[in-house]
Amino acid sequence: PVTRTALARIEDLRATSGESADVPVDFRLTVAPDDRPAYRVNINEHINLVDIPVYRPRSTAVVEYRPDEPWEVRIVTRPTPEWSRRAEEAEIDSAPESTLVEKPGMSEGSWCMLVLFTFLAGAALVVLLFRGELFMSGDDDSSSSKRPSATSSASSSRTFTTSTTVSGPSSSLLVLGRMRETATELQAKVGTADVTAIVIEERRMEIRGDSARAPGETVHLQL
Repeated sequence: PVTRTALARIEDLRATSGESADVPVDFRLTVAPDDRPAYRVNINEHINLVDIPVYRPRSTAVVEYRPDEPWEVRIVTRPTPEWSRRAEEAEIDSAPESTLVEKPGMSEGSWCMLVLFTFLAGAALVVLLFRGELFMSGDDDSSSSKRPSATSSASSSRTFTTSTTVSGPSSSLLVLGRMRETATELQAKVGTADVTAIVIEERRMEIRGDSARAPGETVHLQL
């Protein structure tokens, strides 16, 4: 597919957890192509934790987009020197929320057909279950006394969620040193560095964990 390069204003970003150093980040962007009006778009990119401080709200990034499908946008992590210079010098205004473009979903007619099909399938299932109960109720009564009892047990686990926020005009958790310091504080609160989810925003960090998870299903707080 044909792609074009453009500048984009980072309106907001939200980093979540991942199983490696590259974590998924939700971006809200204003894309400003050279040959069409600016527009809003929401995307998800995998960014290395070390590179997250580079992407700040209200800063400018270099992106690639598809003219025929403008919701298909990708951040260029290693732009050419010319585009890097343009990004440093540019000041992009935020586009209105009304310009948001999204990938088309199901049409209204398709949704109606799906709802109707689901309703009919549910009604048929109820009828089948009711008929089955009528034929099997006698057998259930006679065999209930012969069924062996079964017990089940579940292993206990400890789940936790904790978060912290910062305030002040110069405070930002997207600065790597501050990010590492905050992660260490949260680790001390919960008593472990193995977590199942990390949420990093400009002024808020949250971690979640479950002691029953295997090491391969957790991420270590080494920022």
